Amino acid sequence: MVGRYAEIIPVSFDDPPPTDFDPMALPLFVSVEQAAELTLPDVADVGFPFGQLRPAFRLGTIAGRVEDAAIAHKTPWHGKDGSGMPVMALIGLTDPLQPISAAVSAAGGDALDLGAVPVIAAPLWEMSDKEIAEILTKLPFLPNS
Repeated sequence: MVGRYAEIIPVSFDDPPPTDFDPMALPLFVSVEQAAELTLPDVADVGFPFGQLRPAFRLGTIAGRVEDAAIAHKTPWHGKDGSGMPVMALIGLTDPLQPISAAVSAAGGDALDLGAVPVIAAPLWEMSDKEIAEILTKLPFLPNS
């Protein structure tokens, strides 16, 4: 059995992020408005992800693929298997009490065209200090929009 790699969860960016997830889960928060067109499961799977690596490693992999997607000559980028990441902004959340919109703003995301670029916010507060320091070398990622 293999648990989810990550889970996209629509939330209000005016509020602090949800905190009711297993420390090994990797919820990726997207605004309710930007998630309107997505087909998501009825119930988010934010339990212990059996068979998955630590969240910091998974988020680092996602950040690298998002960075690749934003390279102009590769956009839209798709791997040989047809998978790939769309161009998006990726923001790290370090304070579970801060509204997500404030974290996006602090990361410089106010200039993003939210009609064209999805904004994904990932919680970091359950990661170790070393993991947070490492992931913050990759985040925030704000593509040229």
